[in-house]
Amino acid sequence: MRSHVDVTDPHLTALRALVQVREQVRDVLTLQLVAFPQEGIVSFDGGEKLLEEAVRLGVDVVGAIPHYEDTREDGIRSVEIAVDLAARHGLRVDAHCDEIDDEQSRFVEVLATLAHRTGLRSRVTASHTTAMGSYNAAYSYKLRRILARSGINVVSNPMVNLHLQGRFDGYPKRRGLTQVKELLAAGVNVAFGHDDVMDPWFPLGTADPCQIALVGALANQLTAPAEIAECYRAVTDRAARVLGVEDRGLPAGGGPVSAERSCTTCTISWTTSGSASRSPPYDQAEVTSPAAATVAHEMVALMARGARCETGQTLAEGMFSIPDNV
Repeated sequence: MRSHVDVTDPHLTALRALVQVREQVRDVLTLQLVAFPQEGIVSFDGGEKLLEEAVRLGVDVVGAIPHYEDTREDGIRSVEIAVDLAARHGLRVDAHCDEIDDEQSRFVEVLATLAHRTGLRSRVTASHTTAMGSYNAAYSYKLRRILARSGINVVSNPMVNLHLQGRFDGYPKRRGLTQVKELLAAGVNVAFGHDDVMDPWFPLGTADPCQIALVGALANQLTAPAEIAECYRAVTDRAARVLGVEDRGLPAGGGPVSAERSCTTCTISWTTSGSASRSPPYDQAEVTSPAAATVAHEMVALMARGARCETGQTLAEGMFSIPDNV
């Protein structure tokens, strides 16, 4: 899990507390802490020194928020500071980048170029990049080439981005999402994140990756079977690449690991090879419990992968019925 911690508090109270939490939960959770300069690095008095102190205290990732700096020049300088700190200390970079509806906010090109030139490449992530949803076609074409060449990751946060962006618009109202489909086509590693779990920015957060994948599919119009599969990759192996933990988790393509979900009328079980079985043996195993929403999401992922049950039928061939009210 990656958590962004505000480091523009002169006492760094939250960071000091979370460093302790990280150690306390180490046996059950790998917690990556990002030094997030909420008020800026260059435009905030003492911001650069606080960021350096955060690195000394043991953060895992260096952050930035260039679009929030006072000027474009300050924004560029803030990215340079963050990338330099990360390179000198062997850390990763994860910047809140262009999280705004302003089509003139173009700091992701700076971040990607520095990632390429310093050799940090996939150790750098641009989060949000919602301004990309407002870029013109010519610039977007150029930018996607820069991003693909650099090797950086892009993280879209579909639930929060839909909630926060477009608020200055009349109608038509922009969705406020980055160019997920186009970036994937260009070969950029795109992951989905949550951002904000039950806080003032987004009080409806659940931290449920399946829900994020579902909203990501809907909001980005990624509803073809292969595209749905990509949305689930965006919260699994693509997200793992962002965190640098590709060697963890369930084995791809099968193995001894199995999972089982239950609801009021049926039990659905499957293995990582993609096979599924159902009990009891109804012709249609209905998922009727409101608590089974996550099951429904996971079943969609299995359908997208062409999973088959023991009779040989694919799940997409009507083996399971999910009522509209789930």
